[in-house]
Amino acid sequence: MARPCRPPAATRALVAGETFDLDFRPASYWDDVDPVAAILRDIKGERRREAVAEALRAGLPDVPDEMLASALSRGLRTAVSHVHPTCMGGEYLPDLGPGWTEIARVVLASTTMDVYSLRARRVSRGTKAGRLCFHMVDEYKTEYTIAPRSSSRPLSLGDLIHLIDTVDEDGSEPRHPNYILNICAWQIDGSGSPEDAYRATQFVSVESIVYPQLGDYYEALQREWAESKGVVWAFDGIRWVMDAGAMGLETADEQEQDEKEPWQ
Repeated sequence: MARPCRPPAATRALVAGETFDLDFRPASYWDDVDPVAAILRDIKGERRREAVAEALRAGLPDVPDEMLASALSRGLRTAVSHVHPTCMGGEYLPDLGPGWTEIARVVLASTTMDVYSLRARRVSRGTKAGRLCFHMVDEYKTEYTIAPRSSSRPLSLGDLIHLIDTVDEDGSEPRHPNYILNICAWQIDGSGSPEDAYRATQFVSVESIVYPQLGDYYEALQREWAESKGVVWAFDGIRWVMDAGAMGLETADEQEQDEKEPWQ
């Protein structure tokens, strides 16, 4: 049974001081304005997708066709997994069937970088012909219950957030009614320290090539959740980090100095 969680009611959401346009709706899941996005959207491997994105945006020529493929050959996939365990992330997802495309993914900073892929396909026949259907998969054949399961047009950002918030994972024990925050909650041990809460926010991320604000929305949501656990945030000019000094904890510079000092 899916965990109850209401969809965002407003057309704009203010989360952790950031504003998100919940009414944003892509015209299509297949007609990409950005040619790089069109290439990246269906590459299964997370590390491979990152490498291809960096190469294409840097204008590097001759990216190998194997790197651009949705799925690697079995031999190449095995070879890549020997480079580092995180290189396996996403490569073992089920292949995209005809007409399917990925619209969002959840990425875990686990040993093998587990990826959960949310996919869409336009139904071509039957009573639902013309409608979009949605399906969530991972690399372990887990059964997911999602809502909505179909739509007459691409989801708005608010609709997609509601879908992700209310994902029900077969066999999982909820510690939080929000699916992404539930993943965070499971990373905290019995102490429930602010440091643990901060590390939990670094464990899970949400990405989408067709919904540019989706990742930022969940990053902001996780910051709000961590603040409720005692985390103080500071923006370092590039990203939000835990402000150890404001929390009365030893800073990274202080830890480095301690390591340099000889034993007394």
